[in-house]
Amino acid sequence: MPLYLHGNEPRIERVKEMSNQLPIAFASNDTYEIKKVLRVMGLRINLNRLQKPSESQNFETVIDGISVKGVLSFLQNDDIPAFHIGFTESDIGELIGEYISDKAGVPVLDTTKIKDDEKIKSIFSRAIHGVAVGGRTRQKRTSPTQKKIDTVLQAMPNDTFVQSLDQQYKRKGRLTPKQQSALQKIHDRVTNPTPLDPLLVSRLDALVKAMPRDRFVKSLRDQYHQRGSLSTKQMSALEKLEKGVASGGDKALIQRIDALLSNTVKIKGRRKTLLKSFKEQALNGRRLSQRQLELISQYEESVR
Repeated sequence: MPLYLHGNEPRIERVKEMSNQLPIAFASNDTYEIKKVLRVMGLRINLNRLQKPSESQNFETVIDGISVKGVLSFLQNDDIPAFHIGFTESDIGELIGEYISDKAGVPVLDTTKIKDDEKIKSIFSRAIHGVAVGGRTRQKRTSPTQKKIDTVLQAMPNDTFVQSLDQQYKRKGRLTPKQQSALQKIHDRVTNPTPLDPLLVSRLDALVKAMPRDRFVKSLRDQYHQRGSLSTKQMSALEKLEKGVASGGDKALIQRIDALLSNTVKIKGRRKTLLKSFKEQALNGRRLSQRQLELISQYEESVR
C-alpha cells in the first residue's frame, strides 16, 4: 500500500526494509533547536529533567501517519549540553530526516558524509572537552554564575541554601532572577566581609553554650559567622532567648517536670526523653507549645 507525505513532500510507493540504524541524525548544543525537532515529532520530553552526565531515551512515535523509532541521547559535562537524535526505523527510511528538517527548520545530518559526521563529533566534543576553535580544543570556561557559587561554597560549605543553588544550576543551567540577586548579595559579603562585632559573637557563643541542643540558636551563630549579619527578626529572637535564659524560665513548670522525672517507674523511655527536652526548653525561657503542655498534663494524670 503506498505511503505519502502531505504537500510537496517526497513520496514513495512501497515500504523499504530498514537497517538497525538509519544514517541520519539531528545533533546540536542548542536546546532550543532540539526542542523544535521534538515538537515536529510530537514528543513531549522535558529536556531540563534529563540526568547528568548522560542519558538516553528510546522513542516511538507517528509523524503525519509515518511510524518512526529512534533514540534521544544527552550528554553534559558542566554547562554545555549535547543532544543527538538518531533513527532506527521509519516507514519512509532516510526521507523522514528531510521531512522533519523542513518542518523544524533544523538541518538534518547524514552520518555517511565526513563533514556531517565531523560536525556531530564536534558537538559532543564541546560538551566533553571544550569548544572546538580552528581545529583546536579550548577548555571550557566556568560560567560567571558557577564561579560565584564555587566561591561562596568554599567560604560556606555547610550552607543549605547555597548548596541548593549549586545543585539547581548544575541541573538546569540557570537561576531565577531572585536567586541570582540573593547569590550576588552573599558573594559580595563573602568577598568583602564586614568585620564581625565581637560583642555579638560573644552573645551568640554564650547562648549556644546555654542551649547546646537548640538548632535554631546554632543556625543564628553559623549565619552570623558566614554572612556577617542577622536580620531584624533574628536579632529580636536572639534578645528574647537571652531574656529567657537569664530568667531561668518558668519555675513552676520546671518543678512539675522534675516531679514527673522523679517517677522512674512510669516515666521512662520516650516519655523521659521528651520531658528532659521540655525542661531544657523551659530552663532557657522558651515557651512550650500547647501540645507540649497537654502532654505534661497527660503524664501527670498517668502517674497519679
